[in-house]
Amino acid sequence: MKKNIYLIISILTILFSACDKDIDNPEVIEFYEPDYTALWLVGSSVPAGWDIGNPTPMIVDSKDPFVFIWEGELKPGEFKIPTKVGDWGCDFFMPVENHQDINSNAVELVVGGNPDKKWEITAETTGNYQIRLNTKPPISIHIEKLN
Repeated sequence: MKKNIYLIISILTILFSACDKDIDNPEVIEFYEPDYTALWLVGSSVPAGWDIGNPTPMIVDSKDPFVFIWEGELKPGEFKIPTKVGDWGCDFFMPVENHQDINSNAVELVVGGNPDKKWEITAETTGNYQIRLNTKPPISIHIEKLN
């Protein structure tokens, strides 16, 4: 019985010390749940082209449900990332500026897909890429040329 009391006291001490924070400067802890279970690529530079009914799928990172990955060839053209299949009026992940530098990590969620902005792949930038979109705020994208 004495061991149980010491165990309870130890646990309570740990809990209270973990909660002993400066009340004037509380730490804010934010918890996020993934908003998306699937995302896609659509555009003239990706394999499926502009077919919103059958866009190129991204894969959820097995280590982080907020991160979506695609690897493959990007040819000259444009692309953007829809949140739904078959709906041009859905929300899209898009560059902050139309045809912004693909080395920029800036991305935004555009409600209803308007204004319409796309990433551009030129003849000089065509090649095999990995695209990593992190949907957890602050959202970011990493477009890396593999060859």
